[in-house]
Amino acid sequence: MSEFADILVRFGLDSDQFTRGISQLNRQMKLIQSEFQAASAQLQGFGNATDQLKLKSDALSKQIEVQKQKVDTHKNAVQDSVAKLEKHAQTMAEVKAKLDQAKAAYEASAASVGKNAAETQRLQQEVQQLEQQYQRSAQAVENANRALENNKIKANQAQAALSNLENELEQTNQQIQQQSSVWNRASEQLQGAGQRMQEVGSQIAQPFSVAATAIGGALVFAVKKSMDFGAQMSRVGAIAGASGADLEAMRQKALELGASTSKSATEVAQGRLHCPVAGKLAA
Repeated sequence: MSEFADILVRFGLDSDQFTRGISQLNRQMKLIQSEFQAASAQLQGFGNATDQLKLKSDALSKQIEVQKQKVDTHKNAVQDSVAKLEKHAQTMAEVKAKLDQAKAAYEASAASVGKNAAETQRLQQEVQQLEQQYQRSAQAVENANRALENNKIKANQAQAALSNLENELEQTNQQIQQQSSVWNRASEQLQGAGQRMQEVGSQIAQPFSVAATAIGGALVFAVKKSMDFGAQMSRVGAIAGASGADLEAMRQKALELGASTSKSATEVAQGRLHCPVAGKLAA
Protein backbone atom coordinates (compact mmCIF):
# COMPACT_ATOMS: atom_id res chain seq x y z
CA MET A 1 0.00 0.00 0.00
CA SER A 2 1.35 3.40 -0.97
CA GLU A 3 1.89 6.22 1.53
CA PHE A 4 -0.96 8.16 -0.03
CA ALA A 5 -3.38 5.21 0.23
CA ASP A 6 -2.31 4.66 3.84
CA ILE A 7 -3.17 8.28 4.63
CA LEU A 8 -6.63 7.87 3.11
CA VAL A 9 -7.32 4.72 5.14
CA ARG A 10 -6.20 6.32 8.40
CA PHE A 11 -8.31 9.37 7.67
CA GLY A 12 -11.37 7.15 7.20
CA LEU A 13 -10.72 5.26 10.44
CA ASP A 14 -10.24 8.49 12.41
CA SER A 15 -13.43 9.91 10.91
CA ASP A 16 -15.42 6.84 11.94
CA GLN A 17 -14.00 7.00 15.45
CA PHE A 18 -14.92 10.67 15.69
CA THR A 19 -18.46 9.97 14.51
CA ARG A 20 -18.93 7.17 17.05
CA GLY A 21 -17.60 9.39 19.85
CA ILE A 22 -19.96 12.25 19.03
CA SER A 23 -22.91 9.86 18.71
CA GLN A 24 -22.18 8.43 22.15
CA LEU A 25 -22.00 11.92 23.69
CA ASN A 26 -25.29 12.86 22.01
CA ARG A 27 -26.94 9.79 23.52
CA GLN A 28 -25.64 10.74 26.95
CA MET A 29 -27.06 14.24 26.51
CA LYS A 30 -30.47 12.88 25.53
CA LEU A 31 -30.42 10.53 28.52
CA ILE A 32 -29.73 13.39 30.94
CA GLN A 33 -32.51 15.47 29.39
CA SER A 34 -35.01 12.59 29.61
CA GLU A 35 -34.10 11.93 33.26
CA PHE A 36 -34.62 15.61 34.06
CA GLN A 37 -38.02 15.65 32.33
CA ALA A 38 -39.14 12.54 34.24
CA ALA A 39 -37.97 13.86 37.61
CA SER A 40 -39.48 17.28 36.90
CA ALA A 41 -42.84 15.71 36.10
CA GLN A 42 -42.79 13.86 39.42
CA LEU A 43 -41.99 17.06 41.32
CA GLN A 44 -44.83 19.06 39.75
CA GLY A 45 -47.37 17.53 42.12
CA PHE A 46 -45.27 17.61 45.26
CA GLY A 47 -42.19 19.84 45.00
CA ASN A 48 -41.96 23.60 45.24
CA ALA A 49 -40.29 26.08 42.91
CA THR A 50 -36.95 25.77 44.68
CA ASP A 51 -36.95 22.00 44.26
CA GLN A 52 -37.64 22.41 40.55
CA LEU A 53 -34.78 24.91 40.21
CA LYS A 54 -32.35 22.64 42.06
CA LEU A 55 -33.33 19.73 39.84
CA LYS A 56 -32.78 21.90 36.77
CA SER A 57 -29.41 23.06 38.10
CA ASP A 58 -28.28 19.48 38.60
CA ALA A 59 -29.38 18.49 35.10
CA LEU A 60 -27.65 21.52 33.57
CA SER A 61 -24.42 20.69 35.40
CA LYS A 62 -24.48 17.17 33.95
CA GLN A 63 -25.25 18.49 30.47
CA ILE A 64 -22.36 20.94 30.74
CA GLU A 65 -19.94 18.13 31.54
CA VAL A 66 -21.07 16.20 28.46
CA GLN A 67 -21.04 19.33 26.31
CA LYS A 68 -17.47 20.07 27.38
CA GLN A 69 -16.48 16.65 26.10
CA LYS A 70 -18.21 17.43 22.80
CA VAL A 71 -16.33 20.73 22.56
CA ASP A 72 -13.03 18.95 23.23
CA THR A 73 -13.89 16.29 20.67
CA HIS A 74 -14.66 18.91 18.01
CA LYS A 75 -11.50 20.84 18.86
CA ASN A 76 -9.48 17.66 18.51
CA ALA A 77 -11.21 17.06 15.18
CA VAL A 78 -10.16 20.53 14.05
CA GLN A 79 -6.57 19.85 15.06
CA ASP A 80 -6.65 16.50 13.28
CA SER A 81 -8.10 18.16 10.19
CA VAL A 82 -5.32 20.70 10.21
CA ALA A 83 -2.74 17.94 10.51
CA LYS A 84 -4.38 15.93 7.73
CA LEU A 85 -4.60 18.98 5.49
CA GLU A 86 -0.93 19.71 6.03
CA LYS A 87 -0.07 16.09 5.34
CA HIS A 88 -2.13 15.98 2.16
CA ALA A 89 -0.68 19.27 1.01
CA GLN A 90 2.82 17.98 1.63
CA THR A 91 2.04 14.76 -0.26
CA MET A 92 0.58 16.73 -3.15
CA ALA A 93 3.68 18.90 -3.30
CA GLU A 94 5.90 15.83 -3.36
CA VAL A 95 3.82 14.22 -6.11
CA LYS A 96 3.92 17.48 -8.04
CA ALA A 97 7.70 17.57 -7.83
CA LYS A 98 7.96 13.97 -9.06
CA LEU A 99 5.49 14.71 -11.83
CA ASP A 100 7.52 17.70 -12.99
CA GLN A 101 10.69 15.62 -13.02
CA ALA A 102 8.98 12.79 -14.92
CA LYS A 103 7.65 15.23 -17.52
CA ALA A 104 11.07 16.77 -17.97
CA ALA A 105 12.64 13.34 -18.36
CA TYR A 106 9.97 12.29 -20.88
CA GLU A 107 10.45 15.42 -22.96
CA ALA A 108 14.20 14.96 -22.90
CA SER A 109 13.92 11.30 -23.92
CA ALA A 110 11.43 12.11 -26.65
CA ALA A 111 13.78 14.75 -28.03
CA SER A 112 16.76 12.47 -27.76
CA VAL A 113 15.60 9.01 -28.87
CA GLY A 114 12.09 9.71 -30.06
CA LYS A 115 8.64 9.13 -28.66
CA ASN A 116 8.51 5.54 -29.79
CA ALA A 117 11.63 4.55 -27.95
CA ALA A 118 11.18 2.14 -25.05
CA GLU A 119 12.68 4.56 -22.54
CA THR A 120 10.41 7.33 -23.72
CA GLN A 121 7.38 5.03 -23.50
CA ARG A 122 8.32 4.05 -19.96
CA LEU A 123 8.72 7.70 -18.95
CA GLN A 124 5.36 8.49 -20.51
CA GLN A 125 3.62 5.80 -18.39
CA GLU A 126 5.33 7.16 -15.28
CA VAL A 127 4.08 10.65 -16.10
CA GLN A 128 0.53 9.34 -16.51
CA GLN A 129 0.66 7.51 -13.17
CA LEU A 130 2.02 10.58 -11.41
CA GLU A 131 -0.66 12.75 -12.98
CA GLN A 132 -3.37 10.42 -11.61
CA GLN A 133 -1.68 10.40 -8.20
CA TYR A 134 -1.46 14.17 -8.27
CA GLN A 135 -5.18 14.48 -9.05
CA ARG A 136 -6.01 12.20 -6.12
CA SER A 137 -3.76 14.15 -3.79
CA ALA A 138 -5.32 17.41 -4.92
CA GLN A 139 -8.76 15.97 -4.25
CA ALA A 140 -7.60 14.82 -0.81
CA VAL A 141 -6.38 18.33 -0.04
CA GLU A 142 -9.73 19.75 -1.10
CA ASN A 143 -11.60 17.21 1.02
CA ALA A 144 -9.36 17.86 4.01
CA ASN A 145 -9.86 21.58 3.65
CA ARG A 146 -13.65 21.09 3.50
CA ALA A 147 -13.52 18.81 6.56
CA LEU A 148 -11.48 21.40 8.42
CA GLU A 149 -14.07 24.09 7.70
CA ASN A 150 -16.93 21.80 8.80
CA ASN A 151 -15.12 20.82 11.98
CA LYS A 152 -14.46 24.46 12.79
CA ILE A 153 -18.16 25.23 12.34
CA LYS A 154 -19.18 22.31 14.56
CA ALA A 155 -16.60 23.30 17.17
CA ASN A 156 -17.94 26.85 17.21
CA GLN A 157 -21.51 25.55 17.50
CA ALA A 158 -20.51 23.22 20.33
CA GLN A 159 -18.78 26.07 22.15
CA ALA A 160 -21.85 28.29 21.70
CA ALA A 161 -24.08 25.54 23.08
CA LEU A 162 -21.75 25.16 26.05
CA SER A 163 -21.87 28.91 26.71
CA ASN A 164 -25.67 28.84 26.59
CA LEU A 165 -25.79 25.97 29.09
CA GLU A 166 -23.36 27.75 31.41
CA ASN A 167 -25.38 30.98 31.21
CA GLU A 168 -28.60 29.08 31.90
CA LEU A 169 -26.98 27.35 34.87
CA GLU A 170 -25.79 30.69 36.25
CA GLN A 171 -29.28 32.18 35.91
CA THR A 172 -30.82 29.11 37.55
CA ASN A 173 -28.41 29.28 40.49
CA GLN A 174 -29.19 32.99 40.87
CA GLN A 175 -32.89 32.15 40.99
CA ILE A 176 -32.18 29.54 43.66
CA GLN A 177 -30.30 32.13 45.70
CA GLN A 178 -33.14 34.60 45.27
CA GLN A 179 -35.67 31.97 46.37
CA SER A 180 -33.51 31.15 49.39
CA SER A 181 -33.22 34.85 50.25
CA VAL A 182 -36.99 35.24 50.01
CA TRP A 183 -37.55 32.27 52.31
CA ASN A 184 -34.92 33.54 54.73
CA ARG A 185 -36.50 36.99 54.84
CA ALA A 186 -39.96 35.47 55.27
CA SER A 187 -38.67 33.27 58.07
CA GLU A 188 -37.05 36.24 59.80
CA GLN A 189 -40.25 38.26 59.43
CA LEU A 190 -42.31 35.43 60.86
CA GLN A 191 -39.91 35.06 63.76
CA GLY A 192 -40.03 38.80 64.39
CA ALA A 193 -43.82 38.79 64.23
CA GLY A 194 -43.95 35.87 66.63
CA GLN A 195 -41.67 37.67 69.05
CA ARG A 196 -43.79 40.84 68.85
CA MET A 197 -46.94 38.80 69.45
CA GLN A 198 -45.37 37.25 72.51
CA GLU A 199 -44.42 40.70 73.81
CA VAL A 200 -47.92 42.08 73.15
CA GLY A 201 -49.47 39.01 74.73
CA SER A 202 -47.31 39.49 77.80
CA GLN A 203 -48.31 43.14 78.03
CA ILE A 204 -51.99 42.25 77.66
CA ALA A 205 -51.76 39.43 80.17
CA GLN A 206 -50.39 41.65 82.93
CA PRO A 207 -53.41 44.01 83.27
CA PHE A 208 -55.76 41.08 82.82
CA SER A 209 -53.98 39.31 85.63
CA VAL A 210 -54.34 42.34 87.88
CA ALA A 211 -57.99 42.72 86.92
CA ALA A 212 -58.63 39.05 87.50
CA THR A 213 -57.04 39.31 90.95
CA ALA A 214 -59.15 42.33 91.82
CA ILE A 215 -62.33 40.69 90.55
CA GLY A 216 -61.51 37.54 92.44
CA GLY A 217 -60.98 39.51 95.65
CA ALA A 218 -64.24 41.33 95.19
CA LEU A 219 -66.09 38.07 94.63
CA VAL A 220 -64.57 36.55 97.75
CA PHE A 221 -65.54 39.63 99.77
CA ALA A 222 -69.08 39.57 98.37
CA VAL A 223 -69.49 35.87 99.10
CA LYS A 224 -68.18 36.39 102.63
CA LYS A 225 -70.61 39.26 103.21
CA SER A 226 -73.48 37.19 101.87
CA MET A 227 -72.54 34.35 104.21
CA ASP A 228 -72.35 36.76 107.18
CA PHE A 229 -75.78 38.20 106.36
CA GLY A 230 -77.30 34.74 106.05
CA ALA A 231 -75.83 33.69 109.37
CA GLN A 232 -77.18 36.78 111.15
CA MET A 233 -80.66 36.27 109.74
CA SER A 234 -80.63 32.66 110.85
CA ARG A 235 -79.80 33.74 114.44
CA VAL A 236 -82.58 36.36 114.38
CA GLY A 237 -85.09 33.81 113.15
CA ALA A 238 -84.04 31.32 115.83
CA ILE A 239 -84.39 33.86 118.67
CA ALA A 240 -87.71 35.19 117.40
CA GLY A 241 -89.07 31.78 116.63
CA ALA A 242 -90.07 33.10 113.22
CA SER A 243 -91.61 30.88 110.61
CA GLY A 244 -90.15 30.52 107.14
CA ALA A 245 -92.41 33.22 105.73
CA ASP A 246 -91.66 35.60 108.62
CA LEU A 247 -87.94 35.01 108.26
CA GLU A 248 -88.12 35.76 104.52
CA ALA A 249 -90.03 38.97 105.26
CA MET A 250 -87.39 40.02 107.81
CA ARG A 251 -84.61 39.24 105.30
CA GLN A 252 -86.24 41.40 102.61
CA LYS A 253 -86.75 44.24 105.13
CA ALA A 254 -83.10 44.07 106.18
CA LEU A 255 -82.01 44.23 102.53
CA GLU A 256 -84.23 47.28 101.93
CA LEU A 257 -82.84 49.07 104.99
CA GLY A 258 -79.31 48.18 103.92
CA ALA A 259 -79.93 49.67 100.50
CA SER A 260 -81.63 52.86 101.77
CA THR A 261 -79.41 53.62 104.81
CA SER A 262 -75.73 53.87 105.50
CA LYS A 263 -75.82 50.46 107.22
CA SER A 264 -75.28 47.26 105.34
CA ALA A 265 -77.86 44.51 105.33
CA THR A 266 -75.65 42.47 107.67
CA GLU A 267 -75.39 45.36 110.13
CA VAL A 268 -79.19 45.78 110.08
CA ALA A 269 -79.56 42.08 110.80
CA GLN A 270 -77.12 42.38 113.70
CA GLY A 271 -79.14 45.34 115.09
CA ARG A 272 -82.32 43.35 115.04
CA LEU A 273 -80.58 40.51 116.76
CA HIS A 274 -79.94 42.77 119.78
CA CYS A 275 -83.44 44.35 119.75
CA PRO A 276 -85.07 43.55 123.18
CA VAL A 277 -88.55 43.17 121.72
CA ALA A 278 -88.80 40.28 119.34
CA GLY A 279 -92.06 41.62 118.02
CA LYS A 280 -90.27 44.52 116.40
CA LEU A 281 -88.42 42.11 114.16
CA ALA A 282 -91.39 41.92 111.91
CA ALA A 283 -91.86 45.72 111.71
